[in-house]
Amino acid sequence: MKYTITEDRLINFLNKFIEDTYGELYIVITNDSNSREGDFSLETSDGYTAFVYHDYSLMVNQGFFKTLKGLLNVSDSELEKIFKKWFEFTFPDVTILNAHASYYF
Repeated sequence: MKYTITEDRLINFLNKFIEDTYGELYIVITNDSNSREGDFSLETSDGYTAFVYHDYSLMVNQGFFKTLKGLLNVSDSELEKIFKKWFEFTFPDVTILNAHASYYF
């Protein structure tokens, strides 16, 4: 059975799922040589990286990405669009071009 869900409800679901999975996330400014001004990561209080915003792209923890993909039964490209919308809603003043799963954290 398929359900239609509004964008607002999807964003609210994703916010709740992120909170239930990670708890509160903190913005950590990225200061390495490959970073540009404005890059940051979203980390838990114990330093676990959940998301990285780098060079206008959102990198999502691969395990979290796969879990949500299975839960929602969507393709990679559909889930990338969902994360992009979530990021645009959560950080309206930050430009994002794409979102994707990351193998690096």
